Amino acid sequence: MSIADIERVRKAEAAAVEIKKKAEESAALIIAEGNKEAKDLIAHAERQADGLYQSELEKAEKKASKAYDEAIAKQQAECEKIKESGRAKIGNVVDDIVGKVVG
Repeated sequence: MSIADIERVRKAEAAAVEIKKKAEESAALIIAEGNKEAKDLIAHAERQADGLYQSELEKAEKKASKAYDEAIAKQQAECEKIKESGRAKIGNVVDDIVGKVVG
């Protein structure tokens, strides 16, 4: 092998090393960009999920509040009926008591 051949081999090896180095740097940059994009996508998805969670929670709270208000209103109406029924019968009860005491 001649000196010229050896020089070409050395140059080729140096070029191969440089190409490999640039490829590794490029790959590292692509990986870093991919990781950043992945983190950004995850953060965006988490924000969306939080928003949906809050929205659904608000809906559920409104629904529960409405059901609670309806139940309270129904029970208040029932209590009013019982009070009215008692008031209507109080005269008879008083008469019965007076009748037994006086009677």
